[in-house]
Amino acid sequence: MDLAARTILVTGGTSGTGLAVAKAAHRLGADVLLGSRSQTSYAEAVAPIGDDRVAPFIADFADPRTAALRRTEPGPMREAAIARHRDELDRLVHENAASAFVVNHEGPRWLFERLVPMLRDGGRIIVYSSL
Repeated sequence: MDLAARTILVTGGTSGTGLAVAKAAHRLGADVLLGSRSQTSYAEAVAPIGDDRVAPFIADFADPRTAALRRTEPGPMREAAIARHRDELDRLVHENAASAFVVNHEGPRWLFERLVPMLRDGGRIIVYSSL
């Protein structure tokens, strides 16, 4: 698959499946907008990839008001889920269920509302979630 001349936004792109997708897309020639909650985690994730054809997309989908959608390049997206406090499942469910719901359900809806008008003919939005 050749992804040259394609731009892909990978939210949750600094670890796990999101980072693996970002690396694979980059290897296949795509320009990658690497979604991260912070500039620090973006910098750590991009170090082994290199910053050629990779740019940050800093946003926290638990609070869409903080996510300034800077349209540097249009493109499809891929959604990765959050995982926090894995060591104590009960606490995770109790304390993070609302945040996980917002990130995995409301976050994509919020992002789609802004990205769909920017997609060119043939553009795609692909959602992958663990929830």
